[in-house]
Amino acid sequence: VGVHTYRSLADAEAVSAAAEEAHSAIVIGGSFIGSETAASLRSRGLAVTQVEMGPTLMPQLRCPDLSAQLVELYRAEGVDVRLETQVEELTGNGRLLTGARTDDGETVEAYLAIVGVGVEPNVELAQEAGADVDDGIVVDERFRTSLPDVYAIGDVARYPDKTSGRLRRIEHGSNANAQGEHFGRRLPGPPRGAHRPTAC
Repeated sequence: VGVHTYRSLADAEAVSAAAEEAHSAIVIGGSFIGSETAASLRSRGLAVTQVEMGPTLMPQLRCPDLSAQLVELYRAEGVDVRLETQVEELTGNGRLLTGARTDDGETVEAYLAIVGVGVEPNVELAQEAGADVDDGIVVDERFRTSLPDVYAIGDVARYPDKTSGRLRRIEHGSNANAQGEHFGRRLPGPPRGAHRPTAC
């Protein structure tokens, strides 16, 4: 009891309810889910320790300066950010979580633990159907997969990012919402009365 992951709205509601009773929490992971959870729990008054195995928060931003600023901001707001650190064991009293032991031998008090270490995109169906898959379902700028009339958006889609000039897959709700809006505008096709090209 006391250890949570985020996979659904029910998970988020369970964490929110648990935060009412817990006065301290440990967040494992420094990506979007881990960082947003740490900020949210801290804003609710909990003592929060955030553990990230890498050298900075949100490495997927690929902007070291911004990541460093996030670390400074989190620490200024009272989050105990521990970089290049891993949790080796979650500890308890047989009934409830009481803390965690890190790989440097330190024990962190925590009555709530959030494990946010990334997601594995569910690509099995697309792969079995013959779609191009590479850390997600590969799509073009219109979210088309390599299969005719099959599209993919959201966490599972790996799309060409104009800013970075490479394929990216972003695990964030705002990204899924934005892609859904863009895709929705394109679904109807050209405006009524517009010229439609004829296949030759």
